[in-house]
Amino acid sequence: MLPLAGERLLKAWESGMVSDPVRRPLVLLAFAMPDATQTSLEEMSIMKRNALLLRLWHATFGSPLRGLTHCSVCGRPTEFSADLGGLLDALHEDAQSVAMWNGCVVKPVNSRALLRALDMKDVAEQERALLLGCVEDGACVTKDSLDELRDVVSMQNQDAEMTCRIACAECGVVNDVDLDPAHFLWLAVKHCAASLLSDVHEIASTYGWAEDAVLAMSAVRREAYLERIGVEVLA
Repeated sequence: MLPLAGERLLKAWESGMVSDPVRRPLVLLAFAMPDATQTSLEEMSIMKRNALLLRLWHATFGSPLRGLTHCSVCGRPTEFSADLGGLLDALHEDAQSVAMWNGCVVKPVNSRALLRALDMKDVAEQERALLLGCVEDGACVTKDSLDELRDVVSMQNQDAEMTCRIACAECGVVNDVDLDPAHFLWLAVKHCAASLLSDVHEIASTYGWAEDAVLAMSAVRREAYLERIGVEVLA
């Protein structure tokens, strides 16, 4: 798992900016796992994908997972952190959660099924496409059995959803926060990319160096140059 840093970070950010929410986490993983194929990324379960996104967070930003949420009652912003080890233990990423239903093999939800659902305009058709994407033989699914399949798929993928409870310091209300690794990782990547671009602009403007030369520096060296620039400005 390669960390997203320097040029790799900016390329991942550029590609993510023009991607939809389903493809975006796969884009980030593709830059961190250059040996992985697009097919393998699309076909892995959402649980496995989320586990890899958490590992990418750790490789890039360290531990724990940090985020910001707002109280559902008073709107007060609250920063929170979650232990990555505990989240990874809860995901059971290596479990083979394949179920049998109505004589068919039901696979966990993956990104390919989500992408297929996105192609549908009607909400009901989107749900049907998603459910059928989890079944190897769609012939076993009838209109009357769709509700049963929905229950099977929901139970099979319940561990892929993570939440934490955070008490608001302002009004005391306990809020359930959805811990979506794709969402929080993307927010962190965007913030880090914006900060890196600002660093490149300041250093390049001062010394006349090319972008690739600045990006090739370690974060420690860039910070040293920025401190020197700050001293010269104050002088």
